[in-house]
Amino acid sequence: IFFRMGQAHACLQRAPKGHLHETDACEDSYLALSLQYYKEHRSVAASFFLDAVEWYSYQYVIPFIGKAVFGGNAQWAWLTWGVAPIASPIGNVLFGAVADRWGRKTSLLWASSVLTVGTLAQGLTPTGSHAGCIWMVTFRGLQGLGYGGKFSVSQVYLAEAAPLRILAASRAVAMVPVAAGLLAVAGAWRVFTSFLTPEQIYAWGWRLPFLFSGLLGPLPILLFLWEGRETLHKPEETPDTASQGGAPDGTGQKPPATSGALSPYWKQLALGFAGVTVHYTFEGMGFLYLKDWLPRWAGWSGSEATAFVLTSTALYIGIAPVMLYVADHVGLGKTSLAAGMLCTVYSGPMFMPKVWAHSHVWPAWGSCVIIYSLALSGRSVVVAWAVDLFPSDIRGRAFGLSATLGLCLGAITPGLCANSATAAAYYCVAASALGTLAFVVALVSHQKYKEEGPEGRWPQVAFLRDEPY
Repeated sequence: IFFRMGQAHACLQRAPKGHLHETDACEDSYLALSLQYYKEHRSVAASFFLDAVEWYSYQYVIPFIGKAVFGGNAQWAWLTWGVAPIASPIGNVLFGAVADRWGRKTSLLWASSVLTVGTLAQGLTPTGSHAGCIWMVTFRGLQGLGYGGKFSVSQVYLAEAAPLRILAASRAVAMVPVAAGLLAVAGAWRVFTSFLTPEQIYAWGWRLPFLFSGLLGPLPILLFLWEGRETLHKPEETPDTASQGGAPDGTGQKPPATSGALSPYWKQLALGFAGVTVHYTFEGMGFLYLKDWLPRWAGWSGSEATAFVLTSTALYIGIAPVMLYVADHVGLGKTSLAAGMLCTVYSGPMFMPKVWAHSHVWPAWGSCVIIYSLALSGRSVVVAWAVDLFPSDIRGRAFGLSATLGLCLGAITPGLCANSATAAAYYCVAASALGTLAFVVALVSHQKYKEEGPEGRWPQVAFLRDEPY
């Protein structure tokens, strides 16, 4: 590993000033290409870290928000948290359309700005009146719009900006900072509570996560404006598709209406929806829900459940890049299928109380951590696979719509399963099986399309990178 890192460093030192193309002298160094790509997109990574800090902080300050803003009604505080996930699908579609019409960078900048304004405004919520309740709900919804748009457009932007060899690895720019944000919040909260009393947190401390993310949010946006001119581009497509109000292909023509543009790709939309559902189901059930499920149904203490989730997340940060490396060398379709099968098999035991009854001790605890981290890492490949399903002129809208449908089905999982010990197991198995079926169909379709061509009945499912699939 250190030898390869040394090779990568030497390669970067020899690279021409600017950015590293796939045709440079160091094209054989996968690691060098990845490191250069990560360096050039550090602004996107920083913004995702700040988003995660606020997103995961909310669950810690909910009791104080309920008391300060909603007159002691904790249920209203939780419902307000749900406003953002509900608004996110609208942002997916809205900013996806903007991305296809005015460009990926433009859409990403607008979505990030909306997200920053919504986050900062929540930290300035007035208390002690009904106006504060309305204020909090309104800007939570605005934040959700920005978050949904930023997620979908950023995945398209990062995939299109990446050299084909590191198409899957481009996902690390978003996923690793989010996981790091979760760990940072957990550590910061312990420090936070050791210095502040509950009365101080109630009075003003609950505002700090919003103000921290909101005030620092413009910095990655400004950095993105500056470094966006030096992204890695592929000859056939560029992520900066703005052309004085023109279409993504640079012709200057308006893209066709969404319904007419997407209807020929209904098969890809169905596959994308089914696959992305796996990602969102584990997103909702894993990071947040499992931490509450273990104490409630499996008899774990809150600290044990938190330690399990945080340890799995830390391991996930290490495993995920390896999984993305495998996807780049084996294929997005094959790796997604393996991940879907793992999630299908593991989903049942993951939410069965009897399985966790004796999982407090090693090696049972360690085995659960490793398998859970593998499942989280595997589903991270699915997003890159879904982006690859669509051509560039509709990719923003099509992926946004697929992500919207998957988010709607995955985000409601905790609410539907909250009052049952085993409902989450059945739900996750069904969602994972649905995604696995989509990956199988996509692999078959990819092979059939190569044999039959556009005249056949099997759709094209790889527009960015045909092989390996």
